[in-house]
Amino acid sequence: LLLITWNREEYVRRTVDRLLANPEPFRLYCWDNGSGPAVRDYLAGVKDERVMDRHFHPENVNQDPPVRWFLDRAPDGLVGKVDDDV
Repeated sequence: LLLITWNREEYVRRTVDRLLANPEPFRLYCWDNGSGPAVRDYLAGVKDERVMDRHFHPENVNQDPPVRWFLDRAPDGLVGKVDDDV
């Protein structure tokens, strides 16, 4: 799963916490699109073996670069994307 976030601390916390509360096996890749320190600190501090990679981009580059980054790393044939504002 790919999670892209940008300056939504409350939403990203709720989303990641709920995802990780699920006992099912999955891999989570997080891309921060230039958020402030609260979001970056939260994502950097998440401790779960299902969080495979985190990328902290200095600016908001929208969707295309994060999706390409994720597809280069995702080892499975089945991939998904989850937004923190859905």
